[in-house]
Amino acid sequence: MERRPALVRRAVLAALALLLVAAGAGCSDSDRVGTRTAASVGDVDITQDQVVALMQGQIAYAERLEAATKKAAKASPDDATAQQQVEQASSTRQQITETFAGTGAQAGTDSVGTEGAAQVLSTMIQVELMKQAARDAGVKVSDSEIADARTSIEQSISADGVTSTKGFEELVATYAELQAYQKALTTHFASTGEAREAQLQAAFDAALGDQSQYCINLIATPDQASALAAYARVQGGEDFLAVGNEVSLDKDTLAEGKELCITGTQLFGVFSNVQPPVAEGTVLAPVDGQGSWIFVRVVRAQVPTFEQLRPQLEASTPDDAATAKVQAAVAKAQKRADVTVDGRYGTWNAETGVVDPPEAEPSGTTTSTAPASPSTTAGS
Repeated sequence: MERRPALVRRAVLAALALLLVAAGAGCSDSDRVGTRTAASVGDVDITQDQVVALMQGQIAYAERLEAATKKAAKASPDDATAQQQVEQASSTRQQITETFAGTGAQAGTDSVGTEGAAQVLSTMIQVELMKQAARDAGVKVSDSEIADARTSIEQSISADGVTSTKGFEELVATYAELQAYQKALTTHFASTGEAREAQLQAAFDAALGDQSQYCINLIATPDQASALAAYARVQGGEDFLAVGNEVSLDKDTLAEGKELCITGTQLFGVFSNVQPPVAEGTVLAPVDGQGSWIFVRVVRAQVPTFEQLRPQLEASTPDDAATAKVQAAVAKAQKRADVTVDGRYGTWNAETGVVDPPEAEPSGTTTSTAPASPSTTAGS
């Protein structure tokens, strides 16, 4: 699977690779390639034109993303993050071009990058296998569901500054179809009842620290003995702020309205012996604060309940059991599928579900689009 920087991963085009080898990219002259069959999945043919279109589309998307990041960086020349994003996008575009572009357009030959072509073809074969898995499960996907998936993808890449899909429409259409079928299958196999509640509860427990906020007063002393002495005075009934302003090395938080507000994860990362959540007014016993000894009073606590976070949890928590069932359904379809691949693109590997490039050729190698004998792997 291709490696991409964090900026590119945000796009749905790169995030749909749960079951697939993501599409690579290449370059060729589609006018010379024609419509010969690159592969067949049962009675469905995948043409060379389709393969070339997806390869060209991937390059076009990478170039568009690079241009968008450069435009954003130019508008914010002092933004270090924007400059870093330019470097990431440029590196990705260069990697795609170097790894997958063919020499056909430059050398006047009918050729495409072998590795890129094999990866694109793998994706297209897997889309057909997912469709077969849906048919086997009695799952139907409507045109409106595919349109919704396309809109979702367009919105995602738009967030990265790519506001038009011109030049990679077929790439978006392929992934929209894939996303729609994957979502439909996941919904069909979705966990329900106690199984799903257990998943959501586990996600809630994991997220609660970051979703909680605690505003605190803090007393810092040079050593454990002075911290324990000050803590004892507070526990004995003296005012926390009064004690802190007398003994604390750091008085920044020791006034009304000056509290330090941090997440539960931050608070309990320091006070690791405390079991969350913690009520307002609680004073946490001194701990070694790496350079000083500290203890705190919780002034305000905002801790969401499970029901408050339920909508967010339901939207963001993967259904691992459903995912496993989808994978099993696709694997079943793959096992009995008749897949035929043109030998120029490599060999269909029924165990891995991908097309292996011819002789595992290195990046930058090209293959001719002249006719060749097919390689066939029939499902059992």
